[in-house]
Amino acid sequence: MARVVRVLGPLSEGWRLYRAVALDTDGRVIELRPGPPEEGADWLACIGGRVVGRAALPLQAVRTAEAALG
Repeated sequence: MARVVRVLGPLSEGWRLYRAVALDTDGRVIELRPGPPEEGADWLACIGGRVVGRAALPLQAVRTAEAALG
């Protein structure tokens, strides 16, 4: 199965940078945000659990996944 996934960097508000974001009101479910990816490469093309390429746009990542499958 091929997937295209967007890597989200840290959330910034003003001068603060949040590397963990609560997804519920109680703060029990947390989304960890890694450092930002290299410029223009925040879409990953994945096949199974393996990353086969990075792209600046989602359609480019789809084409990368198609090329890896073909």
